[in-house]
Amino acid sequence: MYKLKITATTDLTEEFKLLGTFDNADDWRAANAIGLTVTINTIFSLKASNLIRYAHFPPPGFKTTDSSTSIALVASFKRQ
Repeated sequence: MYKLKITATTDLTEEFKLLGTFDNADDWRAANAIGLTVTINTIFSLKASNLIRYAHFPPPGFKTTDSSTSIALVASFKRQ
């Protein structure tokens, strides 16, 4: 996982995962998620992210590559 603080209120994160199985060495999967989070105030942040997933042997009827883009309003509450 990688995190870069672009400004005092903006973070860029990236996470790469590579998974394999012991049963079949050719059956492996990869996922890469990248996101940009901007702090609005002490409670709320806005996050935009993109996720790309690859399965070398996908289940029947599915494609090898899948991607999704999301935008979220994140609330963070801290105990005092």
